[in-house]
Amino acid sequence: RQLTLFTLGLLMSMNALAVRVFIDHQAFYNAETGPYLEVVFSFEGKSMKSVKSANGQYMAQANCKVIISQGDNVVKFAKFNANSTPSSLPTTVDFMSLERFALKDGNYQLEIEISDANDSLKAPLSHVEPIVISHLPDGCFFSDIAFCSAFSNTVQENAFSKAGYDLIPYVSNYYPTSLDGIILYAELYNSRKLLGKKVSFAYTLCLTDALQNELPNSKRIIRAEAEEILPFIQT
Repeated sequence: RQLTLFTLGLLMSMNALAVRVFIDHQAFYNAETGPYLEVVFSFEGKSMKSVKSANGQYMAQANCKVIISQGDNVVKFAKFNANSTPSSLPTTVDFMSLERFALKDGNYQLEIEISDANDSLKAPLSHVEPIVISHLPDGCFFSDIAFCSAFSNTVQENAFSKAGYDLIPYVSNYYPTSLDGIILYAELYNSRKLLGKKVSFAYTLCLTDALQNELPNSKRIIRAEAEEILPFIQT
């Protein structure tokens, strides 16, 4: 099966006076609960208003609402706050938030609304797009591919932990010339079910351009042992 690399770097605001946030999403699979959608929000700190709290620390906060529906039926609804790291300085650094939604296979509509909790004069940002969730119950299949800016082994479980790694998403459709490389994360499912426990196998990873032409020196042969869920990271 061909694995296609695809990323959505959605900038929800082009207005200099509004909140600026990049959003990305990928579908993954959990052996116990089934498919799920992972939605990442990357907020541009300087586009948000920070407020000094009682403890003397400044913090920016975004009000977020996510609705996943099928026709007139709301399947998932989440309303939450995304907070910047408290700081002694009034300037806000960029920050992220991540949410996961268990979904059955099917076609959905994803609706997102975001506003600045500390600035009521800014109009809420909204975005709607169709999404598709699918998996193969019997054969091997890959998750979507997530681009990352950094990763490390998980020491303490957190929202960005997955398969023993802490993954910092790269949520943008801009790749500057100063960028030496990009980290790819994905998961392969059901290889043990298909091949048997601890059976060795290999698969090929390569990068292509928009016309499906293989990029020079991008092909890699990856050797692994069959597992129920096999994560891989490539740099």
